[in-house]
Amino acid sequence: MYQEDSKGVGQVSRMLRVQYRMHQDIANWASDAMYRGELETDEEVKRRTLFQLQHVQEKAAANESEEEYTTIGKASLLLIDTAGCDMNETVNAAGSRFNEGEANIVSTHV
Repeated sequence: MYQEDSKGVGQVSRMLRVQYRMHQDIANWASDAMYRGELETDEEVKRRTLFQLQHVQEKAAANESEEEYTTIGKASLLLIDTAGCDMNETVNAAGSRFNEGEANIVSTHV
């Protein structure tokens, strides 16, 4: 696709065709919402779950509640509502936002 900006200077824009990072269930939302359904998921990650990651398996093996890790690990997406948990975003000097409390929750599950 070729676009002209307001000054008449050309810009080249390319659409991502294949994504290699997320489970197909998650990628399909992005594909439908932003890529007119044209984004594809690579076969290597299409059905990957958290439990297939070695460090998640190691945590499950070392944890007393292995069943919990196995259940969570089989999910392609895990949503945790942190509203009202006193986990507020911080903004750094560059304007980037981060939330250490939410990052800590992620690190306990992944």
